[in-house]
Amino acid sequence: MNPPTLHKNAIFLSSLLLILLFHPALHAKIKKGPLTFGSLFQYEHFSFLQSLKGLEYMDRTANIADSRHEFLTRPTVQWEPLPSLQLLATPEFRGDLTYKERSKIFLYEGHLDIFSPRMDVLLGKQFITWGRADIFKPTDVFKRHDSTDFVEDRQAAIVALKGDISLGPWLLELVWAPFFEKDALRLESKNRWSGLPSSGLINNEGPFGLNYRVADENDPPLDPRSSQAGVRLGRSFEAWDFAFMYAASYDRTPTSILQQVTQTNPATGTASIDLVTSYKHRHVVGGDFATHWRDWGIRGEVAYTLTEDIRGRDPTIDDPYVQWVLGIDYTWVDFFKEWDLWMIVQYALDTELPSRGGTNQNGAGNPLKHFFQNALFSHLKLDFDFFTHLEIKGYINLENGDRLLQPEFQWNPFDGLTLIGGADFMGGPANALFGLYQNNDRIRFSVKYEF
Repeated sequence: MNPPTLHKNAIFLSSLLLILLFHPALHAKIKKGPLTFGSLFQYEHFSFLQSLKGLEYMDRTANIADSRHEFLTRPTVQWEPLPSLQLLATPEFRGDLTYKERSKIFLYEGHLDIFSPRMDVLLGKQFITWGRADIFKPTDVFKRHDSTDFVEDRQAAIVALKGDISLGPWLLELVWAPFFEKDALRLESKNRWSGLPSSGLINNEGPFGLNYRVADENDPPLDPRSSQAGVRLGRSFEAWDFAFMYAASYDRTPTSILQQVTQTNPATGTASIDLVTSYKHRHVVGGDFATHWRDWGIRGEVAYTLTEDIRGRDPTIDDPYVQWVLGIDYTWVDFFKEWDLWMIVQYALDTELPSRGGTNQNGAGNPLKHFFQNALFSHLKLDFDFFTHLEIKGYINLENGDRLLQPEFQWNPFDGLTLIGGADFMGGPANALFGLYQNNDRIRFSVKYEF
């Protein structure tokens, strides 16, 4: 897409968005008998502070974008033909003016909901969220993530059958997913988040330009042979909320990514490499809790993952490991005039159990699998009033010091409209996750309207 065409499309889509945002007919949900209509309209922009063109570890021939423009809409139709039956459908229409391969139409969420006073059954594409921690949730095993831009970390629904059964003071959750759905992961060289070198030594023959292809032949099949299941039992008791869980599932981010040289061409100085992804089965058992005392709160989660490499003999598969997180939060009402402050600090651990003298961190060629062993996560929310908010999220690795800071300002000028301005700053050693992407600092802006 050439610049003039891009400019025209941006003007057209911007005008369309403004018309949709401020049209008076869209300032409330539309309800016609058992049917309810609503929608989300959003424009999102990223501007990276440093150009990657010409840097040695990027492909100089690729179209490395220094900004991103995206428009999307999610219309929602909700139908209640009976008092105990509801159907919901939410497709997403996404147009990315920078990366055309991200432009697509798909079902964002859609399910059948049958409910009664003691039971709620959902069948279809849905979001399943487990755990009570903030940001890092070890027990949240059924949530998909879009790792195309893992800092943005968009979440995605899965196709599943989920039943919530009330057993007096206990709540039993049963989940069955008929086939495995992996996280979105794009490793092409023009993606700023791939982290792959554009050149390297091949068989000691000298430097070659590297071309990559993702080989997903080893992925679990899209049929009931890759089905997953889980159970969660929770209860609230006075100031305590707690739950226990078990899940038989797969790693959603690749267990390993192996690089295989398939062809070299000395005349052109290029080599072709297959990135062979592998997703292995796992069993996860754990629990979570939350409690509060006055303005203080404590929450935590723990999950033990039993992998296919129980004896620790396969370097491409994690040994069994434990992840846990413990956080303390505080709410300060009217801490300055009428401003309210909420903040939480969490310590997280990710380590092998039993330990065999090593760690799983950054193993098997996938830095997203275990990017820390000891870390601190923080989250602050400052409410100036009901319409204006400031959020700051932070992360620091206590081993090597790589870090991420995400300030974000939100303003709701009227009901349904949200203006968001934020930034992502990262840094640290080059061999650490956020140190690897320290040239990806950026500012971002989005406009959302929902009715």
